[in-house]
Amino acid sequence: PAHQQFPITVDKPLSEFFMDSTRLIPQEITRVTKPGELPEWELSEGQYESLYHQILGMGVAEKVKLAFLGNREARDILVRDPNKMVALAAVRSPKIQEAEIDAISKSKHVCEDVLRQIASTKEWSKLYHIKFNLASNSKTPIPLVMQFLPHLREPDLKKLAKSKNISQVVATQARRIAESKSGG
Repeated sequence: PAHQQFPITVDKPLSEFFMDSTRLIPQEITRVTKPGELPEWELSEGQYESLYHQILGMGVAEKVKLAFLGNREARDILVRDPNKMVALAAVRSPKIQEAEIDAISKSKHVCEDVLRQIASTKEWSKLYHIKFNLASNSKTPIPLVMQFLPHLREPDLKKLAKSKNISQVVATQARRIAESKSGG
């Protein structure tokens, strides 16, 4: 067992482990339907560092639970966790706000799976600035970026075409789409 309070073993498939971890979440939290419905509070710098050290000592199940139920600062730390399950739990939290998703979609310090999750969540991927952030993030998988390019405005496509921070394939496609939108 990972911890006395969380009798979950790691000798099972990740999907089962994730399901077992989410069963530990109180029912009233799982009924929240829209991200950002629950109130947030912020930590001072000292409290943030203390939270970071607490997280370092946690097991995976505890991190998943904190990522799903915790505050903004906890999600900010846990979304960059090397364990994909923890990072995904942070981005799937019912408490997550649009501003957090905006920052995460720009971040080069999150794994591809987190960016994939944002892109596949209809609520987030329909927002223009999230599409642009994902398209301009070098960590976003190329097939996802290619889906977003036709939906971007011409000036943003031109920025992407000139960008050195993205794949050459994406830059070339952005240039082609920008040229076709401008009519030449």
